[in-house]
Amino acid sequence: MKIPAVNVLIGSAPNVKPVQPDLIKELSKPGNMCLYHVDVGSDMAKKIIQTDIAIQNPTASTITFPPTSTFVIGVNEIMPGAPG
Repeated sequence: MKIPAVNVLIGSAPNVKPVQPDLIKELSKPGNMCLYHVDVGSDMAKKIIQTDIAIQNPTASTITFPPTSTFVIGVNEIMPGAPG
């Protein structure tokens, strides 16, 4: 499995941490274009609140994405009463 060229960061800014995306093999073509998935969740009981998602270039080199590249965020539920 090839590791993505960017880091996916989640948390509450500025306290974000990298997460490991899962490769969706059925929708990926290594060497061409790959699709990854990350589940993001909060846990009020453990005081884990995720309000921010970012992608980060972990290198000093410029990354040029192909024109058809996308970054999609889907929201299934919003937690009422979460600070931030």
